[in-house]
Amino acid sequence: MLEKDKYTESLLDEALKMQPSYSLPKDFASKMAIKVGRKMVLQQYLKEFFIYFLAIIGIAGTSIATLLYINSDTLQNWLSIAKSNLISVSGIAFIALFILFVDKVLLPYFHYTTKRAF
Repeated sequence: MLEKDKYTESLLDEALKMQPSYSLPKDFASKMAIKVGRKMVLQQYLKEFFIYFLAIIGIAGTSIATLLYINSDTLQNWLSIAKSNLISVSGIAFIALFILFVDKVLLPYFHYTTKRAF
Protein backbone atom coordinates (compact mmCIF):
# COMPACT_ATOMS: atom_id res chain seq x y z
CA MET A 1 0.00 0.00 0.00
CA LEU A 2 2.83 2.39 0.81
CA GLU A 3 4.52 1.73 -2.55
CA LYS A 4 1.25 2.43 -4.35
CA ASP A 5 0.94 5.77 -2.53
CA LYS A 6 4.50 6.71 -3.54
CA TYR A 7 3.75 5.83 -7.17
CA THR A 8 0.56 7.92 -7.12
CA GLU A 9 2.41 10.79 -5.49
CA SER A 10 5.16 10.69 -8.10
CA LEU A 11 2.57 10.70 -10.90
CA LEU A 12 0.85 13.66 -9.31
CA ASP A 13 4.12 15.56 -8.96
CA GLU A 14 4.96 14.87 -12.60
CA ALA A 15 1.53 16.00 -13.78
CA LEU A 16 1.73 19.21 -11.80
CA LYS A 17 5.18 20.08 -13.20
CA MET A 18 4.10 19.70 -16.83
CA GLN A 19 2.59 22.59 -18.77
CA PRO A 20 -1.01 21.96 -19.85
CA SER A 21 -1.72 21.42 -23.55
CA TYR A 22 -4.25 24.26 -23.54
CA SER A 23 -4.11 27.88 -22.46
CA LEU A 24 -6.72 30.02 -20.80
CA PRO A 25 -7.45 33.56 -21.97
CA LYS A 26 -5.84 36.38 -20.01
CA ASP A 27 -9.20 37.62 -18.72
CA PHE A 28 -10.51 34.17 -17.73
CA ALA A 29 -10.53 34.89 -13.99
CA SER A 30 -12.31 38.22 -14.35
CA LYS A 31 -14.96 36.70 -16.65
CA MET A 32 -15.56 33.86 -14.18
CA ALA A 33 -15.75 36.31 -11.28
CA ILE A 34 -18.38 38.33 -13.16
CA LYS A 35 -20.44 35.21 -13.96
CA VAL A 36 -20.28 33.91 -10.39
CA GLY A 37 -21.07 37.37 -9.05
CA ARG A 38 -24.12 37.67 -11.29
CA LYS A 39 -25.39 34.27 -10.17
CA MET A 40 -24.92 35.05 -6.49
CA VAL A 41 -26.53 38.47 -6.82
CA LEU A 42 -29.53 37.01 -8.65
CA GLN A 43 -29.99 34.40 -5.92
CA GLN A 44 -29.81 37.12 -3.27
CA TYR A 45 -32.39 39.26 -5.05
CA LEU A 46 -34.74 36.30 -5.53
CA LYS A 47 -34.48 35.41 -1.83
CA GLU A 48 -35.26 39.01 -0.90
CA PHE A 49 -38.27 38.99 -3.25
CA PHE A 50 -39.65 35.80 -1.70
CA ILE A 51 -39.15 37.19 1.80
CA TYR A 52 -41.17 40.30 0.89
CA PHE A 53 -43.79 38.18 -0.88
CA LEU A 54 -44.21 35.85 2.09
CA ALA A 55 -44.35 38.81 4.48
CA ILE A 56 -47.16 40.36 2.43
CA ILE A 57 -49.03 37.04 2.31
CA GLY A 58 -48.54 36.63 6.07
CA ILE A 59 -49.83 40.11 6.83
CA ALA A 60 -52.83 39.59 4.54
CA GLY A 61 -53.56 36.20 6.10
CA THR A 62 -53.30 37.61 9.61
CA SER A 63 -55.60 40.48 8.70
CA ILE A 64 -58.19 38.14 7.21
CA ALA A 65 -58.00 35.82 10.23
CA THR A 66 -58.41 38.79 12.56
CA LEU A 67 -61.44 40.02 10.60
CA LEU A 68 -62.93 36.56 10.68
CA TYR A 69 -62.40 36.32 14.43
CA ILE A 70 -63.78 39.79 15.19
CA ASN A 71 -66.69 39.93 12.79
CA SER A 72 -67.43 37.24 10.24
CA ASP A 73 -70.20 39.31 8.59
CA THR A 74 -67.71 41.96 7.46
CA LEU A 75 -65.45 39.30 5.99
CA GLN A 76 -68.39 37.70 4.19
CA ASN A 77 -69.26 41.06 2.63
CA TRP A 78 -65.67 41.60 1.49
CA LEU A 79 -65.48 38.08 0.07
CA SER A 80 -68.70 38.55 -1.89
CA ILE A 81 -67.34 41.80 -3.34
CA ALA A 82 -64.06 40.06 -4.25
CA LYS A 83 -65.94 37.13 -5.85
CA SER A 84 -68.10 39.44 -7.94
CA ASN A 85 -65.00 41.32 -9.14
CA LEU A 86 -62.67 38.32 -9.37
CA ILE A 87 -61.01 39.38 -12.64
CA SER A 88 -60.27 42.90 -11.37
CA VAL A 89 -58.99 41.66 -8.00
CA SER A 90 -56.74 39.01 -9.57
CA GLY A 91 -55.49 41.55 -12.14
CA ILE A 92 -54.59 44.04 -9.42
CA ALA A 93 -52.88 41.29 -7.40
CA PHE A 94 -50.90 40.16 -10.45
CA ILE A 95 -49.83 43.72 -11.29
CA ALA A 96 -48.77 44.31 -7.67
CA LEU A 97 -46.78 41.06 -7.68
CA PHE A 98 -45.16 41.96 -10.99
CA ILE A 99 -44.20 45.44 -9.74
CA LEU A 100 -42.70 43.89 -6.60
CA PHE A 101 -40.73 41.41 -8.72
CA VAL A 102 -39.43 44.12 -11.04
CA ASP A 103 -38.54 46.37 -8.11
CA LYS A 104 -36.80 43.74 -6.01
CA VAL A 105 -35.22 41.47 -8.66
CA LEU A 106 -34.99 42.80 -12.20
CA LEU A 107 -34.01 46.43 -11.64
CA PRO A 108 -31.26 45.72 -9.08
CA TYR A 109 -29.95 42.81 -11.15
CA PHE A 110 -29.72 44.83 -14.35
CA HIS A 111 -28.20 47.73 -12.44
CA TYR A 112 -25.58 45.35 -11.04
CA THR A 113 -24.79 43.77 -14.43
CA THR A 114 -24.50 47.09 -16.28
CA LYS A 115 -22.33 48.54 -13.52
CA ARG A 116 -19.96 45.54 -13.75
CA ALA A 117 -19.90 45.46 -17.54
CA PHE A 118 -18.04 48.74 -17.92
